[in-house]
Amino acid sequence: MKLVKVVGIGFLGVALGLIAYSPSVGATTFPGGNGAIAFSGMSTQGQGVWKVANIGGAKQLLAGSAHSPAWSPDGGTMVVVGKTDRGDDLQIMNADGSARRDLTPRSHGTESSPVWSADGQRIAFVREETVLFGLTRSAVMTITPDGSNERNVTGWLYSGHYASPSWSPDGRQLVYEKAYHGSRQLIIKDTMTSKGRTLTTLTDDVDSHVSWSPAGNKILYSDSQNEVYTIWTDGSHRTVISDGDSYDAAWSPDGKQIAFLEDKNGDEISISGEDGSVTQLPIRKESYSRLATPVWSPDGKKMVFAMQYGEAESQTSDIFTYDLRAGDPVPVWLASGNLSELTWQPLQ
Repeated sequence: MKLVKVVGIGFLGVALGLIAYSPSVGATTFPGGNGAIAFSGMSTQGQGVWKVANIGGAKQLLAGSAHSPAWSPDGGTMVVVGKTDRGDDLQIMNADGSARRDLTPRSHGTESSPVWSADGQRIAFVREETVLFGLTRSAVMTITPDGSNERNVTGWLYSGHYASPSWSPDGRQLVYEKAYHGSRQLIIKDTMTSKGRTLTTLTDDVDSHVSWSPAGNKILYSDSQNEVYTIWTDGSHRTVISDGDSYDAAWSPDGKQIAFLEDKNGDEISISGEDGSVTQLPIRKESYSRLATPVWSPDGKKMVFAMQYGEAESQTSDIFTYDLRAGDPVPVWLASGNLSELTWQPLQ
């Protein structure tokens, strides 16, 4: 099978340098039409945010010190993490990169992991601060897209951290990871009543990459070094998604399927169905060393992912799209330069 490069965007591989690979933790694919794909990449001005349409045509939206793009559910705006004199703040802008403004101008901490509620009314994120004598504290926060109604959902956690917030489809609850004193738990918090409960305790000391199903009935998370599980929201029916290893899993927009890597070396992308069946996608890596970061298109008919080559210190990640409907689909090359944090714009 031949890998096809889309004509017209080859300059991107020259313009971008190398950045460390970073998965799109907590990323949500909202249903809709297929818009542009946003990603992080390094240029001569530093790490920035780019976008490329699924039919080609790359554009740099933000140059230097910006990462973690997250499309709004209607695809009209994007939140990123941008560096300021105070730290890493949340910033919001139009889909074309215009009207960029700071959502958290009063913060003196580091913001990360922005994720939109399904109705587009709130954004959850993690804030970390250093207080007296180097003591750190962490909290899961929410804010509205106009920068108002900032709220500390969890309260401050000292000498520990929160990670990977994910909204329930109705926007009422959040699930997130709490790491404290060598233990990691998944917590569900009702943002209306402020009542919280422990969903489960992780078996191993690993990042959970927790994600609420768009269907609302299950939660997806990593529970060991090489296995991804689903669990019902009441804490029952903990189930591994594959008989073999599983990594970097992501819900389909309708919540009926899960895409994941079959092994740590990134040899295969597979899809787990509602009935427990697992289907391997027939993607040939050609000269690339591994696959990474499968992300669904908003219509659920395509996928975008990275293919990497080179050693760890000089690794490059190109991004490709893949048509799930084709009998022998051909991955379509979009951009080069060790690109990461892929997210697909929904069009309403």
